[in-house]
Amino acid sequence: MFIKQISATKRDTYRRCKLRFYLRYYERLPGQPQNQEALNYGSYIHKVFEKGIDSKNLKELNEISEQYKRSYKVSYRRQDKIDKSLNNFFEFKESLNKVVSAEKSFEIEIADGMFHVGIIDLIVEGKDGGYLIVDYKTSKSRKSKYDLRKDGQLMSYCLAVHKLYDVPIHKITCAHYYPEPGKLVPVTFTKPQIINHVREIVKDMWTIRKKKKNDFPAEQNEFCNWCEYEDCCPVFVNASTLKARIDENRTLKKAKK
Repeated sequence: MFIKQISATKRDTYRRCKLRFYLRYYERLPGQPQNQEALNYGSYIHKVFEKGIDSKNLKELNEISEQYKRSYKVSYRRQDKIDKSLNNFFEFKESLNKVVSAEKSFEIEIADGMFHVGIIDLIVEGKDGGYLIVDYKTSKSRKSKYDLRKDGQLMSYCLAVHKLYDVPIHKITCAHYYPEPGKLVPVTFTKPQIINHVREIVKDMWTIRKKKKNDFPAEQNEFCNWCEYEDCCPVFVNASTLKARIDENRTLKKAKK
């Protein structure tokens, strides 16, 4: 299966479940997302923060919030969480030195003909010339610094900022930001860590390139509850039902085109 580009999300999908990777990125089937409300809320918060990064006051930020609430189908039951998140985010952004970019897309070559792509929520330049990378998180569970030191997505963001802005890796701080509690969890990486991370990405891409259609089995794990392809998965349905539902999804895919 030829692959030229990979993102942190795409790679995580491959590592967690080969079948989900195949259905999403090769067959490109639409599927039926699980926990849609939580996904909508996360997308909504990201959009509000993107558009509200230059807001002059909390009132302006709230107006931006109201503007996108309907289009993302956000439940009124989340209003308390929204209020806390907006208040905390406004204080957080006001404490920043210089916003370099919000929702920064990148594509960097990591090997001959292989590219790493992604979108960074927020990039900030500090007074000392260092850079802060912020990844917004709306999930209930929070990762510790120990967890983040092994986080492939943050390593990829660190690599991208290093390449895009010619800043030394040791001067880059990466962080998860949890808006509801107003918690920032920062970590740093070493140059050897980033070099090894790139080596592992390239290795995965070569492995994917060598695979055939039948080399992408289902792998049951804790992420199944979030999978949009449960009705196409042999873990949950029998073989005949599986084939029928994949064919149905392919029809839906063609109809959308």
